[in-house]
Amino acid sequence: MLDNLPYLQWQIVFMFIPSLMVWVLAWDILKHYKKTILVITAIGVMWGIVFDVVSSSWLGIWFYQNHLGVNFLGLQIEEYITLLVMPQQFVCILLVIRKYYGKT
Repeated sequence: MLDNLPYLQWQIVFMFIPSLMVWVLAWDILKHYKKTILVITAIGVMWGIVFDVVSSSWLGIWFYQNHLGVNFLGLQIEEYITLLVMPQQFVCILLVIRKYYGKT
């Protein structure tokens, strides 16, 4: 089923599984930072949408092949998933690192 969707395969391996692992293993830390995670993720999504729409749709710097076929503003649904998951994943990892190695 996923053989012809390499972008989705990469998302599962490098985004969904690590993100799930971080949330499960560090829930006790992350539950205290829900607002921080939400705000930074929202800012990342807004920046990413502007950047991706301009770069892919308007300027044609890159394009997407082998996607699910759901588009909005010239971007595939997989790109929106990336824009939602990556910022929260980075924030969560950095918060965990900060908890163990930095000042709290």
